[in-house]
Amino acid sequence: MLHQYMGASTSKVSSLYVVRPATMADQAAIRRLLIYSWRTYLPCGAHWLEQRLAAGDCWVMVERGQEIVGLIAVLRRHPEVISIVAAAVCNGLPATQYARMVLSCAESHARRQHVHRLACLSGAVWLNEALDAHGFQTCEHVITYGWDAVPFSVAGNSTVVVERARQGDLRTVAAIDNQIFAPVWHKPYEEIEYVLGRSAYFVVAKHRDRIIGYCWSEWDGTHGHLTRLGVTTDWQGKGVGTRLLTEALSEMVQAGINWVTLNTQASNLRARRLYERYGFRSIGQPTPLLWKELG
Repeated sequence: MLHQYMGASTSKVSSLYVVRPATMADQAAIRRLLIYSWRTYLPCGAHWLEQRLAAGDCWVMVERGQEIVGLIAVLRRHPEVISIVAAAVCNGLPATQYARMVLSCAESHARRQHVHRLACLSGAVWLNEALDAHGFQTCEHVITYGWDAVPFSVAGNSTVVVERARQGDLRTVAAIDNQIFAPVWHKPYEEIEYVLGRSAYFVVAKHRDRIIGYCWSEWDGTHGHLTRLGVTTDWQGKGVGTRLLTEALSEMVQAGINWVTLNTQASNLRARRLYERYGFRSIGQPTPLLWKELG
């Protein structure tokens, strides 16, 4: 068991709690915490939290009476970066106290793996304030775009073949993903493999049998979300992104989707120009990416 105690000023509070690795036996208690606490952060859903539990990348903050009062889970998306993918703290417990204890575990875990950066993409104000107090800094923002779906024709590079992705394509998709996105945005192969079997739409763009781009989308009812779109660097600016985008939107319209969203980095001006050209408009507030160099 990993114990975390603080200095004299907080020793009375800290001595009430310990932080330990979570186990699969904690699932019921974790579910209760997520249901009843208003301070939760679980952007990838319960499935990914279960994966983090199984992988040993999750910790719980436990009161002396053995009640679970806090949670943190991480995912190593890249050799250089570990991302916080789940967090929760029970009502009434100071978020700063929770963060001080559980983040120490996450940082120690990162250092043991020779990773020197922690990241978190969060729109949860309570979590951002706690991370900020613990030395995290905002280094980027993610913008959400929305589009009122209307019928239109597929455009872009006509020499490219767009077809459904297959299992054998995924290593190449993962390699392109690693090539074109900064480490903090990388999708691990396991996540891409999971998406293949569950997304509503997953395609690759090919030129003479070479995969040069990919795109996947998800939808529920009349709302669709374009989750990922990427083009290898030597084919960027040649209409492949336009082809993938318009193919995906056309497919959504045919499926009865009338509202489409997507996310992109504020600094990704090329992608933003493409989306805006096809009628996407920024909605809501940008979501900050918080980052900490561990040294």
